[in-house]
Amino acid sequence: MYYTQYQHNDGNSTDMTEHVLDTKGMNCPLPILHAKKKLNDVPVGEILHIEATDPGAVADFEAFCAGLWENYAGAR
Repeated sequence: MYYTQYQHNDGNSTDMTEHVLDTKGMNCPLPILHAKKKLNDVPVGEILHIEATDPGAVADFEAFCAGLWENYAGAR
């Protein structure tokens, strides 16, 4: 299982509320599409934590965050 998260702001906020999105069992491009939709519910300054099982999810989310100028917090 892969965990990836990013901060929806400029990286300077101290308020770090975390939202969780479970995309386990979904294959590309569904995890990205669900994350994009979930971002509408994540206020600036908060974190979206995504759980995924798709082997390509880490690379997909790195590219996704870079394209949005979001702060990618890494994967584990």
